[in-house]
Amino acid sequence: GRLWVTTSTEYPFAAEGRAGKDTVVILSDFDENGKAKKVVRFADNLNIPIGILPLNDGHSCLVSSIEPAQPGKPAGCYIWKLTDTNKDGKADRYEKLYGPFGVRDTHGMVNSFTLMPDNWVYACHGFANESKVKGTDGHEVQMASGHIFRFRLDGSRIEVFSRGQVNPFGMTIDPYFNIYTSDCHSKPLTQVIRGAYYESFGKPHDGLGFGPNMMNHIHNSTGLCGPTWYEADHFPNEYRGHIFLCNVVTNRINLNKIEFKGSSPKAIEKPDFLVSKDEWFRPVDTKLGPDGALYIADFYNKIIGHYEVDLKHPGRDRTRGRIWRIVYTGKGVTPARFLGDLTEMKTPEVIKQLNSKNLTVRMLATHELIRRTLDNQNLPDPSDEFSPEAQAHWDWITQAPSWHGRKPKVEEHQHIDSFGLAHEINIQKTLYEYQTSKGLKPTAERFTSLDPKREPFAARALVEYQARLAQKEDWQALLNLMPQIPAEDRFLQHTARIALRDILATNQHWKDFSELKASELPYVADVCLGLRSPEAADFLLKNLTKLPADIEQRRTYLEQATQYGNPMAVFQWLKENRDNNLDREISYLHGYYRALQRRGISLSETFSNEFSKEVQQSITAANEGTIQRGLELAVATKQKNLLEPIESIVQKKTLSEPTRIAALNALMQLDGTRAITVAVTLINQASEAISLREKIAGVLVSSNRPEALEALTLILQNSAGRLQNSIALSMAGNPKTAELLLDLIDKGKASPRILLEKSVRDRLVQTKVPNLNERISHLTKGLPTVNEQMNELLSKRKLNYEKFAAAMNNDESKKKETLLTGAKIFKNACAICHQVAGEGAKIAPQLDGVGARGIERLLEDILDPSRNVDQALRTTVISTLDGKTLSGLLLRTEGKIYVLADAQGKEIRISQEDVGEKRESLLSPMPANFADTLKEEEFYPLIAYLLSLKNK
Repeated sequence: GRLWVTTSTEYPFAAEGRAGKDTVVILSDFDENGKAKKVVRFADNLNIPIGILPLNDGHSCLVSSIEPAQPGKPAGCYIWKLTDTNKDGKADRYEKLYGPFGVRDTHGMVNSFTLMPDNWVYACHGFANESKVKGTDGHEVQMASGHIFRFRLDGSRIEVFSRGQVNPFGMTIDPYFNIYTSDCHSKPLTQVIRGAYYESFGKPHDGLGFGPNMMNHIHNSTGLCGPTWYEADHFPNEYRGHIFLCNVVTNRINLNKIEFKGSSPKAIEKPDFLVSKDEWFRPVDTKLGPDGALYIADFYNKIIGHYEVDLKHPGRDRTRGRIWRIVYTGKGVTPARFLGDLTEMKTPEVIKQLNSKNLTVRMLATHELIRRTLDNQNLPDPSDEFSPEAQAHWDWITQAPSWHGRKPKVEEHQHIDSFGLAHEINIQKTLYEYQTSKGLKPTAERFTSLDPKREPFAARALVEYQARLAQKEDWQALLNLMPQIPAEDRFLQHTARIALRDILATNQHWKDFSELKASELPYVADVCLGLRSPEAADFLLKNLTKLPADIEQRRTYLEQATQYGNPMAVFQWLKENRDNNLDREISYLHGYYRALQRRGISLSETFSNEFSKEVQQSITAANEGTIQRGLELAVATKQKNLLEPIESIVQKKTLSEPTRIAALNALMQLDGTRAITVAVTLINQASEAISLREKIAGVLVSSNRPEALEALTLILQNSAGRLQNSIALSMAGNPKTAELLLDLIDKGKASPRILLEKSVRDRLVQTKVPNLNERISHLTKGLPTVNEQMNELLSKRKLNYEKFAAAMNNDESKKKETLLTGAKIFKNACAICHQVAGEGAKIAPQLDGVGARGIERLLEDILDPSRNVDQALRTTVISTLDGKTLSGLLLRTEGKIYVLADAQGKEIRISQEDVGEKRESLLSPMPANFADTLKEEEFYPLIAYLLSLKNK
């Protein structure tokens, strides 16, 4: 009956060189209106504590807190157990359980500790932080950015539960003990499947695809957190089975009804539960209290975004916060009331609480009764008839001693309902896992196969259990089940795929697959994509011709077989299975090459000779995807006989810019002199699009060839301002070309105004040009400063937009047309990296609700993107051993390949063997020249559209 709260005045900067000033406080002795008459400071000297979990002994808690850096030891976040040993109300013993967790980003640290009856604490690992952590058993986990993990209370073990999401913050459970998390930048709500991978910025899945999504709307916001499943009878009945969700950006509490198709949840958007006119109202977490009230933690701050403004902005409030209690005062419900202290109740009274309609009460009573059984107290048989929910909790309680190494209460469980059966199977799975982890001979209770249409939740529990058992009868049962799963039950489908994958990962069943039915082959092949084993690769290759002949699917199988199996065997398959479909053949050959590249293996001369004809034909294909794949293969196989057709691709105006630039890059690698001649010709043609000419200039700079730089010298002298700035921006990223740029400006061959471009100056700073400030000061003497120039541009665009908006808002049809135009411009100029309403690429942050930032911040983000750049989305700069400099957002690492996204959202692939230096720049990967690349008449409809992306 007490409320535990973490507070932080340190955020967003952790204390260094001293103890933190942050605390844990306990609120208690509530009056009838929910006001706490007693507030006790339980713990001091903490450092941005975010995760908090009171423990059932009543005198201790878990809390996350940063330990400052020490000589030879960087700062790290730890999960601590704080105990009040002398019962004076204040913690006097601080024990480290797990850590260090990463602290690069203090708004994305470990949080949402949730204790479940299986004796695991579940938690979220947040954005941008990287952690390597292990328990006392030595098992280590590695997490980068969003993850869900779990750990034992005694510090013995920590495990990854799921991977992905961007910044999960907040966790809740439903009556089946399914876990739901919220995330600001993947999906606002996710029911988490154990072992699944979820979307994140540029990160790949595990081969099985991303875990299924339960929510297609995002409440016009990118700041959604702190969910609570409502399961109680203190609000009207229509709120049961709903999830409350905090929306810090739009100052409201959203509401979603959860409907199920089989075992798969779907969030149905309902009218907002609470809307505040106070722009400082920043709800960050909600909890269903044992009294039936909804509690809201309110960050209460003018500024909520970690990167919305500078972290040192004086407008950030560090002292105030609020907690709200919401009760229903109408008729027809159980009035909100305080339950009292469960630890003081007699055991029969605590057992009665299991029949409560309030899920929080049931869970608190469950943990209290488990505590009593572990204290060797005998639990009397229940005197009241149990509801199905109470019976399920009772089953967990009576079996809990098993996973603490104690003798459980012996009871026979006979469930006639699917709800109880799902819990019983999960209890048996927990028991089996515990016994296996302790080296004991596990007792494996078998359950009959279940109908996924009639008992979908029990079926999901069963397939997870079968994955742990991993016997032949289990994988055969899974293969029998998979065709029966309804198409709409995507969560059961994905759980079954993970279970089959996990069984096959034991490597003891491959010999049994020689007699698989034809109908079973696709299911096994599908999960082989999630296995990095020679056995799985060999299985795919042997059965490739028996599997569906979809181009993309078969290419994926071939890549997997090449990367983890025998490349020579795959090469032989490619030779023997030629057909007359050029697009298909080149797709297969390209997949083969990509897989070899990830393994660090070059294509052989044999490959070049064998498939030379196909590569040549691909260069002149009608399909641009085939052309681009063929170009990559032509370079990989060094086919200099293709120079002429490649040059014709560069020249062909009917082809897209990406294809033409891919051809120029290929030509540069095969014959640099010829490529430079072609590039200079095109860049001087005013009839070519300026965007293409800018990209050509970038190719010339990145080639780092003397004749290319000499050509750029002439182009700089004669080109217009926009092209000149673009060339300068490319040159500023490489020490050699940066020096050349400054020299050209000094000799009057390029305008010194180039150095007033903030993006150019920032890149020069990152390149570490000697005596840069003095040289720039000398070259720009008498010219306005960078800030003056940018601020003047921002002010001008703001003023012009306000005039534009005034005219637009006076005509409703014109406004509608303008927003449609802005949406089209967004699709062409921005959706290569950003998403809105699920449309676009997920390379950079999604922009739903971005209109809440207002005109001034939007202008800064677009025209001066490095002003407020997110530290986790900064540019990575790679200098290659042959002198080239490549930059972009680091998406992922594939084997021995770095994959970056350039300013156009296009992937750049660099072999680690070719890298001389890799560093992080302070710059944003977003292009800094939108003022030039986007016509002013296009700019204002785009701004109007972005500003419209917020709640009305």
